[in-house]
Amino acid sequence: MSLITNTWKQLIRRKLWPVALLLVAALVAVPMKLTKKPEAAPPVPASALAAASAQEALAKPIVSLSDESDALKTRRRVLGQSKDPFAPAPLPKTKKKKKKAKAEPTPTATSEPSGGSSAPPSSGPPSSPTPVPTPTVTIAKGSVKVKFGTVDSDLGEPTLLGKLDPLPSDDNPILVFEGLEGSTAVFSVPGLVAGQGDGTCDPTPSNCSTVKLHAGDTEFLLVTDPDDNSQVQYELDLVKVYTKKAVVPLDPNAPTQSAN
Repeated sequence: MSLITNTWKQLIRRKLWPVALLLVAALVAVPMKLTKKPEAAPPVPASALAAASAQEALAKPIVSLSDESDALKTRRRVLGQSKDPFAPAPLPKTKKKKKKAKAEPTPTATSEPSGGSSAPPSSGPPSSPTPVPTPTVTIAKGSVKVKFGTVDSDLGEPTLLGKLDPLPSDDNPILVFEGLEGSTAVFSVPGLVAGQGDGTCDPTPSNCSTVKLHAGDTEFLLVTDPDDNSQVQYELDLVKVYTKKAVVPLDPNAPTQSAN
């Protein structure tokens, strides 16, 4: 008790006794407050509860905006493409058959004759004509081509002569081809003949028994008939000399062709 008495005296001396009284009162009041039972809350009427629930329902929106992040979190992951449940079902796919391209014949223009039926066009492509080989002739070595005739006539196409061939014919020989001396053609002239031109007459031009010509030379021969002394002048043109065998296209217009 001396401790409590001394403490009380010190509080009075220091004029703190009101604080001490408050502390004592608090110590007494707190246990009493804790021991009291809480009063029961009055019951809420049913009409008030119904009105509160109706107001809460009206205040809550029917459709609410959802956060995109929340939608991604709660969205179910499904493999494949999204499907509209209200869209009609797709039609089954049919396999396409590949068609082989058929070669069609090229139509050809045909002229239809008047008053008759036209022939059907051929289905196949036009056949190319078979090339016809060109006929050829082999010219022997030592042959010559000459033009021979009277001066007042057309000499015509060249004549091919071989060795010992006569001109103009076998029945009436005025010249005979004796052959080649190198590239020089040698002709024998029977009878009384005088020569004049590019050639060389032996033994003399007035008595020409042999005449020699080169390719491109022209010789005029005056032939005298011994029976009536009539004279006829002939022209001899040496067109070409064949010192080697040659194969040339056949000339249908040539008067004479010799081939070996």
